[in-house]
Amino acid sequence: MKSRRIREKQQNMINNINENNQYELLSGMVTPYWALPYEEELEAKQNKCEEVIKHVLDKLFLKNKDPKKMLDYIIPAPVRDAYRNKDEFSVWPGVDGNPKTVGFFVGSPAVGKVVCVPPTYLKCIRESHKKIAKIYEDFIRASPLSVSYQLYDGGFWRNIVIRSNDAGDHMASVITNPRDFTSEQIEEQERLLREYFSQQLPYLSLFHQSCPHVKCTRDQAPIHHLSGQSYLIESMSGLDFRISPDSFFQLNKPAAEILFEQVMALAGSKHYTTLLDLYCGTGAMSLLFSPKVRGCVGVELGQAAI
Repeated sequence: MKSRRIREKQQNMINNINENNQYELLSGMVTPYWALPYEEELEAKQNKCEEVIKHVLDKLFLKNKDPKKMLDYIIPAPVRDAYRNKDEFSVWPGVDGNPKTVGFFVGSPAVGKVVCVPPTYLKCIRESHKKIAKIYEDFIRASPLSVSYQLYDGGFWRNIVIRSNDAGDHMASVITNPRDFTSEQIEEQERLLREYFSQQLPYLSLFHQSCPHVKCTRDQAPIHHLSGQSYLIESMSGLDFRISPDSFFQLNKPAAEILFEQVMALAGSKHYTTLLDLYCGTGAMSLLFSPKVRGCVGVELGQAAI
């Protein structure tokens, strides 16, 4: 019943989307509380958390427990806007019908229709990321090669992943579909990408991955470094982390720093404690905890995420 209501809501939204309301609808999907004052947003999220805890307690037949007494108040975010240091933008037809629109999906394949809306007014996205996404959109619109919407449709251009650090350095990884293209054709497109972005953003770290699958690891499809620095350096809680195109790093760094402080306090770790850091990625938590414990063991399934 709930899934049907969700599909009906998505269907109604996609049927009524137009050039005037597309940005508002996208904001409602990506940042559902965007229209609320921040204090009301925190209150709404607190109430939602209490509802979830109550649901779990009911399932465990613990209805006599009070969710309000089991949940601390949400700590306000230190940075409320433009906090994301990584974004992946898709390419799909826009509301105006342009087949090479870079942004986020509104709608769902399950309801039969999807359109792509640019991130122009999203509060959580950095302006520099929006700028790079628009530069990529301009580039592929000038290209004679089509977009790859499906893996076997003969198209070439796909997503772009954009990362940045607090120092203002930027990295962009362009993903393409190599299935119907020769190595010479792909190398030519890499040359064009390098030339175009070097003119627009000369200090950008630029990468390209020819991925014949929905997602590709570095082992499945090498990531080619086209220009700029080969990594970013990000500082967190006094430590420096080297970030490569496929490294995992906290998307909201200021909030992550507070989260780690709370985890440390709740863990009550001692000098003889061993920390088991599952899905450790770049190992941020292990490195931050290490001065306070006996040792840390980081476990990560994806080598590229480290």
